[in-house]
Amino acid sequence: MSLTAAIHAFPLALFTGLLGLAALTDLQEYRIPNSVTLAIAALFPVYALLPGAGVDVAGALAVGAAVLAGGTALFALGMFGGGDVKLMTAVSLWVGPSACLDFILVTALFGGALALVQISHWRLAVAKVLADRGETDVAHTLLGRDVPYAVAIVAATFVTMPVPSLLGATPALAG
Repeated sequence: MSLTAAIHAFPLALFTGLLGLAALTDLQEYRIPNSVTLAIAALFPVYALLPGAGVDVAGALAVGAAVLAGGTALFALGMFGGGDVKLMTAVSLWVGPSACLDFILVTALFGGALALVQISHWRLAVAKVLADRGETDVAHTLLGRDVPYAVAIVAATFVTMPVPSLLGATPALAG
């Protein structure tokens, strides 16, 4: 791997790790640390401004502002958590304008699927298996009424984020 490729891959790897941390923390504690969301947002310009990254920075900032505005309205109506709004805003920068609407729709679909799991009867059996394996935090989540929405946000990110950016197949990595 060339130095240029490594420079492009490093922020993408950090982004992926931070997404995993956000989902795991939300599963275990029903919260997304501000430090994780801030790191995702702060890492975006580091990656976007790399030579050859090919990121539409102005478009990303525009969709980020739109997601923040819409998410804040949903939060004010009690329909969305504050941490979820912040995470979706930070991730929307990375997803960009070309895939942002898909990202929002797929997040809603995954969130709906999670809500169905939360109200299903088989969640009790899954919670017991997880508790027996020592995964008591996740088992407790399954027995709760809240939906760890970061899981849906992260899953939607991997489904909708433009593949070249997500996999690091930028022009710098192709050569």
